[in-house]
Amino acid sequence: MLPNIAHFAMYPDMPVKEVSAASSLDDLFDIPISQAAALELDDLRNLVEAFVLSDEPDQRIFCWGNGTYTAAKLYKLAFLNVQTPAVFRMVWKSKVIPRVKFLAWLILLDRLNTKSMLARRNFNVQPNCLCVLCNDGVEETIDHLFFECDFAKKCWDKLGIQWVNDDDIHRKIERSNQLAGLSFFHGDFSHCCLGALENQE
Repeated sequence: MLPNIAHFAMYPDMPVKEVSAASSLDDLFDIPISQAAALELDDLRNLVEAFVLSDEPDQRIFCWGNGTYTAAKLYKLAFLNVQTPAVFRMVWKSKVIPRVKFLAWLILLDRLNTKSMLARRNFNVQPNCLCVLCNDGVEETIDHLFFECDFAKKCWDKLGIQWVNDDDIHRKIERSNQLAGLSFFHGDFSHCCLGALENQE
């Protein structure tokens, strides 16, 4: 809490009880101290004066309000102010099987091993990087495989889903979901993506 004055402490491990009993806080620090430390010394005086000592054994209380540690509470605290993208929430809250959710997650992160991705990683892609689901001679990227390929379009047409034009896949899915107004949209997206990969194999 007070890093500047802590730097000048003569006894860094001194218990709070002994600090409270000290005749003068000035005697606990190496003199002279910096101007920033002098300001913090006043704050320390206020803290010590307001501190109420007790004969009860010390108890560790975490910042979430009790003495019980759980990894889940620490995780929530660490990511308390992190805003999760809406599309990720759609995927993980969907009622599809875990491997389908994982597939959608890879797509959203641009980590799916399409031919284009493998070529970027210097893998030898035989015979070329072109999509095998259509005869358009187009490189197999995530956008082509799941949104632009004739095979993918037929799958989406069967479901009555029309994709909006947007270069960002997150905005594309979110806006298309809003326009479709279907509560199961994200489940359909994941299943169709899996179907496209299985047909490719």
